[in-house]
Amino acid sequence: MRPWQIRLSTDGRHPMFPREPERRQAVRVLVHTAGRETALFGIVDDHVHVVLYCDRPTVTWRARSLCRVLRGRSAVEIAPSHISAVNSRGHMATLVGYILNQTGHHGLPVHPALWTGSCFPDLIGARALPGLDLQLFRALPRLQPWEICQEVGLDLRDLQPMGLDEIRSLGAARILAASSAVLAVGPGLEHQDRSCHLVRALVAQTGLAANLSVSEMGWVLGCTIRHVSRLDLAPISEPQLRCVRVRLALEEAVARQQARQGLLKAG
Repeated sequence: MRPWQIRLSTDGRHPMFPREPERRQAVRVLVHTAGRETALFGIVDDHVHVVLYCDRPTVTWRARSLCRVLRGRSAVEIAPSHISAVNSRGHMATLVGYILNQTGHHGLPVHPALWTGSCFPDLIGARALPGLDLQLFRALPRLQPWEICQEVGLDLRDLQPMGLDEIRSLGAARILAASSAVLAVGPGLEHQDRSCHLVRALVAQTGLAANLSVSEMGWVLGCTIRHVSRLDLAPISEPQLRCVRVRLALEEAVARQQARQGLLKAG
């Protein structure tokens, strides 16, 4: 096995998934379709980059499947996929920074660590997508987690799960936003499907663990106190709850970084 890169682009360079709900759905579909061979991925603007760690027949099959399912959800026509071999360890290492910093390459005003289409949250434990087990460290066994953080200008030490006292200070609305990002659902929760139920349960259990009131959780979720109590008993895994706390730490780390950069520019 070896790394392979799949690239998909649109005809006319128009955005594939121009709105946040569409991007979140596209990420979930990509992860489900690309399979457990996925090492890296990035959806941004008019491009999709996927790096697989597999054999040649598998990458051909996965590329066809990705092209088919993403065409069905894209706002514009997607051209046929292009497959290229990742020829060396150096090439693979270069792809890490290149794919994680796609927002900068495309001039998007979003920090690369918070971009929905990036796999950075998955690499640091700030997202929980079913079936995703990124193979990056098989393709680059010497790569260290701190180096991945460095690619987007962050320090790994700042991305440890946030403490409950700090979560309480952020409030229920921040917990809701983080929980929906962790599962790549929403950001609105108007549907009554299983994925939205899981987001609500994550919000309730994280908020109540941080000693936020049941009434505040009911307010942000738009449900009764009795419903919040039921959500607190829903089966949610510890890794999913941890992802919410890492996601909140990530958001705060980015905010501090941007504040420092603003001060430097003002100076």
